[in-house]
Amino acid sequence: MQSLSEDLLAEIAQSHGITYERIPQRSGDPKSIKTKMIRQFPITQEELYRRISDLKDHTRLFSHLTAINVVSSEQVAKVIGPNQYIIVEGLAEGGSKLGVKLMTLDPPDSINCELYTDLFETAFRTVRADKKKGTIMWSFDSASPNTSVMTIESTFEVADVTAYVRGAVDHVWLDFFENVMVDVGELMKEEKKCAPFPNKIPISAK
Repeated sequence: MQSLSEDLLAEIAQSHGITYERIPQRSGDPKSIKTKMIRQFPITQEELYRRISDLKDHTRLFSHLTAINVVSSEQVAKVIGPNQYIIVEGLAEGGSKLGVKLMTLDPPDSINCELYTDLFETAFRTVRADKKKGTIMWSFDSASPNTSVMTIESTFEVADVTAYVRGAVDHVWLDFFENVMVDVGELMKEEKKCAPFPNKIPISAK
């Protein structure tokens, strides 16, 4: 993953009207990277939720995703809730990695995510394992009949020696916000300020 300086991250966020908060780690907590970002969009809460909750479309909204497979409750004998999905995905993060998520959808207000990376030895691993786990919450609120606000809060627990640094993690989020802006017609692709991830390695979805 490409790492950006905190000053550049803040500059990109400000240019797009994104409230960007780098949440400090509390003493005694496992090593973690915590972020909160908020932005208003010129579409309804329901429409914004619909776009983000289309889980199969996340490969378009997240540039570092190389493949995604969505498993429903019915496909795993209903051991998860009817509003929950297991996501198995390929990640380009300093090489090819495997990600597994449990997504819980609560329309049209929120999406919750628990995630783990590189749980197993994978055939596509090209670098030493760099596992992380974390939580993500998307919240959606109505600002007016035709505008809505999306808030993202993420916490990633990482190893003491890790490739996951704030410059790389928050690059993912700013790139995501820019992709949503493109999706709703606020931004042209060529106007994006977050450069594409240079090490995106295709992984075939089985």
